[in-house]
Amino acid sequence: MRIVAMLMIVAGHCFGQSGCAAQAVGMNAWVGAFMGSGARIAVNVFLFLGCWFMVDAPFRARRITKLYLEVWCYVAPITLIVVLLGFPVPMKDIVRGIFPFLGKAVWFASAYLALLLFSPWLQKILAWPERSLRLLVIVSFFLTSLWVTVYTFDRTEDQWLDILVWFSLSYVSIGYYKHYLSQRIRFGKWTVLCLAILLYAVLVCTSMTQTGILHKLASAYLADYKTLPNMLCAMGIFYFFQHADLGCNRVINWFAASAFAVYIIHQTPAFIPVIWKQVFQSEAWTASPYSSGYLILVSFVVYAGCACIDHVRNRWLEPKVLNNPLICWVERRIDAVYADALDRRY
Repeated sequence: MRIVAMLMIVAGHCFGQSGCAAQAVGMNAWVGAFMGSGARIAVNVFLFLGCWFMVDAPFRARRITKLYLEVWCYVAPITLIVVLLGFPVPMKDIVRGIFPFLGKAVWFASAYLALLLFSPWLQKILAWPERSLRLLVIVSFFLTSLWVTVYTFDRTEDQWLDILVWFSLSYVSIGYYKHYLSQRIRFGKWTVLCLAILLYAVLVCTSMTQTGILHKLASAYLADYKTLPNMLCAMGIFYFFQHADLGCNRVINWFAASAFAVYIIHQTPAFIPVIWKQVFQSEAWTASPYSSGYLILVSFVVYAGCACIDHVRNRWLEPKVLNNPLICWVERRIDAVYADALDRRY
């Protein structure tokens, strides 16, 4: 599921950031739209998957330091390398590269770190009686997802408070689903997946062929992860993989382990124009008859290349940094502060 979600995200960025979306015509435009319009659905898939494992996991400062290290070790060096190679980089992106969390250089990582930091208090909410928890999820859903679905022109996605609210609601909702509904709901996984794909196809076709209100609605549903159609598509994919018995495959696990690093590397702000226009020469192929095939190839190459880089980091750099006495001391202090705060009764 991590691989599928990240390939959707890479394809979406490649299609939109390379200029292909603006120049592709005919069949290439359609293939590109189907491949590149699911990035925000994939954001929900990735978020739901992380929440599924987080809701029952005890807080550990090691998860915070690992995430911080992973982001900084990619964003800061890549930004400096791009600057040293002479590519034009706005000062804003240089600062965001050096301080990636403060500048939200990679927004999902910043939001996910925030979710990790206050997840222990959200975990306390999951200890509420089922009826109270269900009421909270329903009310929260009406105030967020249903509102932007019905009145989708009130665009709020990507604002900090919006992201934080949606990540928190996703955490509580996935926790409620895991604890109370996952054993009660029984649908055919292939049926659910096909319905999710059908809904996605309808949204893409509508955004491509219609004008006016229908075009705006379909485009908004694809772009805003809070909307009901977007969430249903993501839940369909999530439900399929939740019930799919794929066994264990070392090759798949090897690539899946680096999914988050793939996102960080190819979305470092200073690197975005370089990777598409310089590395993959997007201006030379976006208007060609084979642009859709090239889009598919580039998406897989980006994923594979970033995964190889990440495994080098995991093998040679991460263990040395995380086992540093100072880092270990900081982690113990954070764990102690959280243990004391969570043990207090207010």
